[in-house]
Amino acid sequence: MSRKPKIFRIKYPIRLVIILGGISLIFCGHPTPILLNNGDQVCSWSQGGGGAERAGYAKTSVDGQPRILWKQTLESPLIVEPTTALGYIFVPTTKNKIAILSFDDGRSFGEVKFEGPISNPCSLLDSLIVVNEDGHRMVVYNWVTNNRIWQVELEGAYWEPLIYQKRVYWQDGTGIFHCYDLQEGKRVWAKKLEYNLISEAVASNSDLILAGTGPIIERLSAKDGNSLWRVNMEARSRNSPVIVGDTVLYCNIAGRIGALSMFDGSKIWESDAGPDIISPLATDGQGIYAGTNNGRLIKLNFDSGKIDWQLDIGSPVKAGATIFGDIVVFVSLNHKAYFVDKNDGTIKTEFETRGMLSARPIACSNRILIAGEDKNLYCFQVTEE
Repeated sequence: MSRKPKIFRIKYPIRLVIILGGISLIFCGHPTPILLNNGDQVCSWSQGGGGAERAGYAKTSVDGQPRILWKQTLESPLIVEPTTALGYIFVPTTKNKIAILSFDDGRSFGEVKFEGPISNPCSLLDSLIVVNEDGHRMVVYNWVTNNRIWQVELEGAYWEPLIYQKRVYWQDGTGIFHCYDLQEGKRVWAKKLEYNLISEAVASNSDLILAGTGPIIERLSAKDGNSLWRVNMEARSRNSPVIVGDTVLYCNIAGRIGALSMFDGSKIWESDAGPDIISPLATDGQGIYAGTNNGRLIKLNFDSGKIDWQLDIGSPVKAGATIFGDIVVFVSLNHKAYFVDKNDGTIKTEFETRGMLSARPIACSNRILIAGEDKNLYCFQVTEE
């Protein structure tokens, strides 16, 4: 029998009120309604890497200096990238919980407790949260109404599920790649792959890009799972591909970063960036950013793959970078976050925490959030200089 997630606990009794343009939660005894919508916050960090493309890029017109706005201490080290939706932050902890915090001030509003560890970012669509529960089961949960919507057995699949066009995609431990309707939990299609995924699926332009053992990168139709093209690679991908417009970016374990055409999989360019690259890629369509095991921060030219600049900080950079206006944010195992000018590679400012930083920063509106292994979630506000 499948186990259910434990009860969602919220700090005040609630009732649900639907309003035009969003959802409103009214806490009994609370002086004012709490609006569950973005309001002035232009947020789209709904799954790992920011969205279905996994690009690590937050569109914003705000450029300036980041300053610490608030800090919230949780009960365990934070090693997984948070996500945001409807003005709230969802933070996986090592206590088998997802903490729910206010985006405005970091105030705690509740938590969802599961039976197993949460080792991947949760994926979000409105009030629905999708969680890979330690490779055993995928749970779709309505965090507003405190309802488990549906769940399936994963049989040893550890990657983060992908939400795209109101569907959820994942591969189970038997090699079958599934597409389900997110709200109803009904299978749309399923396909037995000849390989196992080595990273999360990515999506754009109504299609999916998968990186698998073989090594292979393949494009599938998101509608029906039909294969549109497949490329046999020289080396296995290290992290998930990234999609920007008509380009698919990859980084393999041999240290080569390359670009493929989204149309037919043909190679546009490939560059030798060194085998010590360990972080996922980030791109804004102009530059490509990555961190290395020996402490290099690098930027490659998007069109040619040539290195534009590199910076040595002397400590491994495991997490993907996050691009925010003219800032690219790197975090390192040396406890520091680096806010770097993406154009010339100069450090605008750095911030030191009390623990290693191994989760990708997230960005929303004029804010950047960093999860630390010192149990703290840090929120920085970027203000015009």
